[in-house]
Amino acid sequence: MSKLIPHFHPCRVYIEDTDAGGVVYHSNYLKYCERARTEMFRTFGFTNAGLIRDHNHKFVVVEATMKFFQGAQLDEELQVRTLLSEMTGASITLEQTVLRNTSTICQVYVKLALVNHNFRAIRLPKMIIDVLRKG
Repeated sequence: MSKLIPHFHPCRVYIEDTDAGGVVYHSNYLKYCERARTEMFRTFGFTNAGLIRDHNHKFVVVEATMKFFQGAQLDEELQVRTLLSEMTGASITLEQTVLRNTSTICQVYVKLALVNHNFRAIRLPKMIIDVLRKG
């Protein structure tokens, strides 16, 4: 699938994000990416809360891989770039890169499945497919 125009989400490293040495604790990169995905969806015109409220559907993470290149530190400004890399009947895969200026800090690939109230995978609705294809 061709990648759409990337979505960028800014974030700053706060003390709560760091270990005793002032370096971002590894699991917090997943939080940065979650926030970036949420804001990307919002710019596309739908929200996680709206999917749950209006359709009783939700996106769940079914797979995530991370690769670290550098550490981020307290008070640094970062940016998360999100690209759609694959879309199947019931899932999407996103490539997310945490950046400091143009330097890659961390690369995350996350596969999200759309599930119903019983946590069974369901096909992506046409509205979501259309929105994701257009960006």
